[in-house]
Amino acid sequence: MEQAKDVVLIDLHEHNRTDLPRWGIILTGYSSRHLYRMARALWKSIKEVNIPGLVNPPRIDGGRDDEWIMVSWKGVMVHMFTEESRNDLDLETKWTTDYDDHDSEEMTMMEKLKEKRKLYQGYRGEE
Repeated sequence: MEQAKDVVLIDLHEHNRTDLPRWGIILTGYSSRHLYRMARALWKSIKEVNIPGLVNPPRIDGGRDDEWIMVSWKGVMVHMFTEESRNDLDLETKWTTDYDDHDSEEMTMMEKLKEKRKLYQGYRGEE
């Protein structure tokens, strides 16, 4: 990944995060422009692979000057941060700390997000 550093892969379902895609990848870049260049390269690589049944292409959330960019596609989301933004948000801790499934307010919100994600990704019943 174009000189990305501190790359972490997390199986989110292993941490009871079924409200999110299966895989979360977190990495750090050197600058906002570097993040954007990596995101565009990843987006382009995914599009170039001939995948049967591809409904929606990968999506980039964020721009050239952002300190946090996400590329998402099917069961994977890749979060790219500058070092300071990564430390501020601390997604690794949030993702790996099992949350209580019985918190009804959080569950309602997560179910809504999950449905939006399915619609965006062209969900066809398979994960």
